[in-house]
Amino acid sequence: MEKLTLDKLELKRLAHRFKKLDLDGSGSLTREEFMSLEGLNQNPLVERVIDLFDKDGNGHINFHEFIEGLSQFSVKSNKQTKLKCADLRFS
Repeated sequence: MEKLTLDKLELKRLAHRFKKLDLDGSGSLTREEFMSLEGLNQNPLVERVIDLFDKDGNGHINFHEFIEGLSQFSVKSNKQTKLKCADLRFS
């Protein structure tokens, strides 16, 4: 998978957002915390998106998984990465 390069400001902004979502301060997001993202609880594909982020399948999304998951939706991500992401969501 292609690595997405983030500058310090982007990384700081994402870390801030991650901490806001981490309601219990555990350092990882549960499904319930992830679902607190506006609009996700109405999305019929939300379980697939969560599975896409939760790489190790432990039911929690750590910051590294969060960044990797977001990178798959980035405009900086290449076509092959996006197609792989689509295959996971629609399989």
